[in-house]
Amino acid sequence: TCLIVGKSTSVNRSTDISILYSIAMAHYNSVTIADPSKTTLPQFLMQLEQSEMVISVDTSAIHIREGLGLPAFGIYGAFTTDSRTKYYRYTKSIDIKFSSCIIMPCFLHKEKCIHFDVETESAGCISSMNNTFREQVEKGFNEYLKELGK
Repeated sequence: TCLIVGKSTSVNRSTDISILYSIAMAHYNSVTIADPSKTTLPQFLMQLEQSEMVISVDTSAIHIREGLGLPAFGIYGAFTTDSRTKYYRYTKSIDIKFSSCIIMPCFLHKEKCIHFDVETESAGCISSMNNTFREQVEKGFNEYLKELGK
């Protein structure tokens, strides 16, 4: 199974879950979208531990999976992989490029992204507003699966 965590406490680190879902479905028979706000912490931790793979934006899911020694795929737009997962052994993270944003990476946490996507409630760099977002995620995820021998 694959668990997707696409929403963060910050809209600048939240993404369009539908894109991640379709990418995961190409590789896994069972894909679950996590919503930590609708589950208890023990339930969320169990989901993280029992999933074969986790695809996530910059959330606790990435860091917990790393601590468990389990594979995760991280997606970064507002922050960089170097600032968040540089030394992680079990996590493959990618920096999303967005040519429409001149301040990327913005490292914004509380202020709303200047390219905020109202429809998907996500940052422009990691949403369908970025016309290469899907391609960048697919490429990075496929490379990671190959590294894992899958």
